[in-house]
Amino acid sequence: MDQIDLDHAITRLRAQRTDDAFIEVKSSQSQLGKAVWESISAFANTTGGYLLLGVDEKKNFTPVVDFQLDKVQDSLIDGLSNPSNLRVTPPPSFETFRLTVDGKAVLVIAIKELSLQNKPCYVTDRGLENGSYKRVDDKDIKLSTTEIFELRNALIPQTTDKTSVPEATGLDLDPAKISRFIDYLEAANSRALRGTTDLEARQTRLNILSSQGVPTFAALLVFGNYPQQFFPKLNVDVTVHQGTEKALPSSSVRFIDRKICDGTVSEMLEEALLAVQRNLRTYSIVEGIGRQDQLEIPLEVLREGIANAIVHREYAAHFLGTPVSVDVYSDRIEITSPGGLWGGKTKDNLDDGHSAARNQLLIQLLSLAPSSENLGITVEGQGSGIPLMKNQMRSRSLELPQFRVNPDRIILTLQRHGAEIPSERQWIEDVAMRQLSHHENVALLQARRNGRTSIAELRQILQIDSEDLKILVQRLISQQLLYDMGNGFYTLPDGSPLLSPAEQEVYDRLEKETGIGIRELAERTGRTVNSLRPVLRRAINKGWIEAIGETTSRNRTYRKLI
Repeated sequence: MDQIDLDHAITRLRAQRTDDAFIEVKSSQSQLGKAVWESISAFANTTGGYLLLGVDEKKNFTPVVDFQLDKVQDSLIDGLSNPSNLRVTPPPSFETFRLTVDGKAVLVIAIKELSLQNKPCYVTDRGLENGSYKRVDDKDIKLSTTEIFELRNALIPQTTDKTSVPEATGLDLDPAKISRFIDYLEAANSRALRGTTDLEARQTRLNILSSQGVPTFAALLVFGNYPQQFFPKLNVDVTVHQGTEKALPSSSVRFIDRKICDGTVSEMLEEALLAVQRNLRTYSIVEGIGRQDQLEIPLEVLREGIANAIVHREYAAHFLGTPVSVDVYSDRIEITSPGGLWGGKTKDNLDDGHSAARNQLLIQLLSLAPSSENLGITVEGQGSGIPLMKNQMRSRSLELPQFRVNPDRIILTLQRHGAEIPSERQWIEDVAMRQLSHHENVALLQARRNGRTSIAELRQILQIDSEDLKILVQRLISQQLLYDMGNGFYTLPDGSPLLSPAEQEVYDRLEKETGIGIRELAERTGRTVNSLRPVLRRAINKGWIEAIGETTSRNRTYRKLI
């Protein structure tokens, strides 16, 4: 951070009247309080940040009188560098800067995020369980037991699924399923059966039974008669909500449909899919001489999303009481998988095509099973699941899946399109003079949603030859359904990207002349501030709404542009 950066930061802090996720402000006139070390732990465990010392937040972020910068800096460096006096463990990398606020000297400390193998950072004298923090907006929040567990085990090979379940016996496994499984391997001349002859030896070789003849955790999930006899909460909880948020406890309607899906992995998946499907809308498209019904979210995407949540979830003891949850809202579906990312995976490399298998035995058993047994679960271990979901959504010109990654859970969000698909189909019928092909529909819808499209974009979405796409685009241009913008881009004649129902609802409650803050907008729409942020962001990117003020400012407002 330099002086210009700090000047901008002070302007932002004064406008929003509080510090934020990036900067923590402390007076620290002559010594460091305990809260400073909490903030250092929080920044180190999250994405890094800045401590601004010698400034009084309660006095509009003005410099502290008689700030003893050298003494405070020495104390901080000692607490982060002296092995015999470390105030946080392990200490993060840091830099100090002597800068000024209103002409007075202040101290800025840049705290770097710790690498995954070194997390969590905790306040030393409080210990790991009581002294580990994370940064959430302007607050330092204690990490939960499950968050600490996940951070500490994010790179450690997991063996939970291979452990035996002492309470279980061979009678708790379905012999017919196991017989079909072994017959399939035998017919395929699988090396997994090499050197085995009797059933028990084969089950031991395949880790269905332990060496003591006890069923393994993974075997119960794949071949068990009823795994929930031993693990009652290892299920999939599908809940359908009335609106865009969960109902408050005081509401008379808590949910409009709910299904607890139990049984084996495959049974849970199929039951969850049926529960979700019956609460989604369908629409029809013409393919050749036939008509085909499609869900507003492709079935393949739903299957992959729920299957991933079951197969790749955390099964350690800390998480045995937490089900996979599927929350169906009016505008989206959220699939929550217990446990954080494992094996060095991050939000940025989730779809890189490389697999990191937390539950190796579970995945092995499912991948070896014949397709009639695993019911289409993608468990080939090649990391193709997320790219598959994205390609399926792209092929229908739908919004891509979004992931929120927390230390102890992963949330996949799939935007629903039931309200806008019929209107889009009606729009196509209104503007086109003939029945359009599926590829032509996608090209027009892509241009309508995003304001423009290109051959390269359509090739990635539709996976067809560029020359065929050029012919398709030229046909649409000749019928005045697309307009050539030049530089390889094409748009609709009116050029306006389509708003989703959620975006339209927000847009309708804004004004052109006067900007409205997000909290007032939340009151007008009945939505929460957190749910409004992605809706506003998408509408801004489409050019319908303008944001006034800095991204991190609490005084930021929004107004209509069109």
